[in-house]
Amino acid sequence: MDTYWNDLIVLRDISKEIEESATEQEYFNDNDVDDFKETISYFIEDWLNAHIKLYKEYDFEQIMYESLYGVILENYGFIVDSLNFDLESAISDAMEIYFYKNHNCRSYEGTTIVVQPDKKRIQKLLKKYENVEQPEQLTEAWFNFRREGLSASDIWKAIDSQAAKNNLIYGKCKPIDIAKKGNSVNIESPFHNGHKFEPLSIMHYEFDFNTTVGEFGCKAHSDYPFLRASPDGINTDENNSLYGRLVEVKNPVSRKLSGTPKKDYWIQMQIQMEVWDLDECDFLETVFKSYENEEEFNNDGNSYIRTSNGLRKGIMIHFYYNEKPYYEYTPVDISKKDFDSWYDTIMEKNKHMTWVKNGYWYLEDYSCVLVPRNKKWFKAVYPDFKELWDTILSERVSGYEHRKPKKTSKTSKKITPTTLKKLETDTKILFFDTNISPKINDKQNIVIRVRTESFDKIN
Repeated sequence: MDTYWNDLIVLRDISKEIEESATEQEYFNDNDVDDFKETISYFIEDWLNAHIKLYKEYDFEQIMYESLYGVILENYGFIVDSLNFDLESAISDAMEIYFYKNHNCRSYEGTTIVVQPDKKRIQKLLKKYENVEQPEQLTEAWFNFRREGLSASDIWKAIDSQAAKNNLIYGKCKPIDIAKKGNSVNIESPFHNGHKFEPLSIMHYEFDFNTTVGEFGCKAHSDYPFLRASPDGINTDENNSLYGRLVEVKNPVSRKLSGTPKKDYWIQMQIQMEVWDLDECDFLETVFKSYENEEEFNNDGNSYIRTSNGLRKGIMIHFYYNEKPYYEYTPVDISKKDFDSWYDTIMEKNKHMTWVKNGYWYLEDYSCVLVPRNKKWFKAVYPDFKELWDTILSERVSGYEHRKPKKTSKTSKKITPTTLKKLETDTKILFFDTNISPKINDKQNIVIRVRTESFDKIN
């Protein structure tokens, strides 16, 4: 029997259904996503081992993310492109999990308790530190102690640009002129702004976390004596979970707070933790602003302790003693009634000093983030610190003048016939106005005395 085309049944097109079924099978489920994040963790481990020194960078996490994204896309791009998979979120989640799991993030988003302090170990360390003999501040012995080592505050230069290294080497090689150091203080400088508000910052930290912060001065590393560090404070309340944690305070004048430590600050805290053999540091940043006078202070909000925006505010008393400024600070959140009593007590206590003025402030911004110790990073960069310190010791003998910053000279423009013609024309225009009188009115003259030396140079 013959079969014709018209006798065949019409076939149903199932190609689209096959394609949809295959696509459904290609979607990741939750377990697949978790497995892929676990795979990313191995990439993270390898990347950190190869780029451990980059931890110091302010945008470290962004650098890491972009690098991982490129590597993973190169290796698994054919899967990512064909599947409904959010690679960006997967990498971000994997990084967060990895850092929290290993307690090796550059810094946390805020301050937190990751592990409870080892009280016995910290008690032993702090007791030993309390008995360390230290030279009195601003004495010749104190200046020499700091010169004979790399301090945490400027050691970042040792692993920065060549210009920064030269600056550090030159400063450590150059003999100290004690006479020029003097005791004068420029109370308008950013440095003094930090010095003035630092105790107030610590007071707020102690109040907010119900803790006590002690001062311990400057000490040398027990194994590498050329490394020196002096934290702003150490938590000393044994009953507090912050016990043994360092505190580093910054009071920027114009910089906006981001919650992320700058490169030099992060390095400073790492060296502090290494020198003091403690594993955590709270990075505290506060921005205090000053009122013009008491009236402005009183008019800002109905409360004696809060501004109209709910910000903390308070008073500091400025005294002058032994050619130096001295400050007393009102307790945090003190009432008006208690303030009056406190004020009388302070004035009686400091009656041997010269009262200068009362200062009125408000706390515009506040940030406190936890920075964990990174031993792997320190191990990686220590040879660079040692090499630079050896260079300093060597060039103190062989010579260091080549490290001195070179002065940039201004280039003068050459005089040409064209420039001479222009000068002649401009001069004629200048003196063409006959209304200009060459006579000088002595009564209207204003003499301005110009300070030719900067305040910082005087210090």
